[in-house]
Amino acid sequence: MAASMCCRRLEGLWKINTNMRLQYIGKRTILSDAYRCDKAWKVYLQAPTLREVDAVSFQNEIYNKYQKLKNVSAVDIDILAHVLPSVPPVQLPFTVELFEMFRHCREAVEAKESYHYALIRSCIEMKNEEMLMSMLSKKVCITTGS
Repeated sequence: MAASMCCRRLEGLWKINTNMRLQYIGKRTILSDAYRCDKAWKVYLQAPTLREVDAVSFQNEIYNKYQKLKNVSAVDIDILAHVLPSVPPVQLPFTVELFEMFRHCREAVEAKESYHYALIRSCIEMKNEEMLMSMLSKKVCITTGS
């Protein structure tokens, strides 16, 4: 009984083997630099579509579309997430508001996986942990089509 209590406390690190003895199961918790796929990400960001976008005018365009149609295109939001580091710091609250609007649109279910990664990578690149934590707590980075 004491062994089973110990296993519950240390979840995942220990297990009882077939001989009823505790066995340590090691886990790799630190990922290598290759895991981040920086080279592939840089190639992706060099796409002509992303290089030619003026972030400020593009976010204003998205906002105007939202006001007219009450919907935001998943592709537009994905592009905005990728060019987020080029948005002036003064405009960031407005941009986060756009991401929150998208979260509640019907198009949110069509969001590309790169949207989530781009938001998180952009916040880390800008060293803006406060914005990242705010978006995570509001579930802006997690679209479920609510």
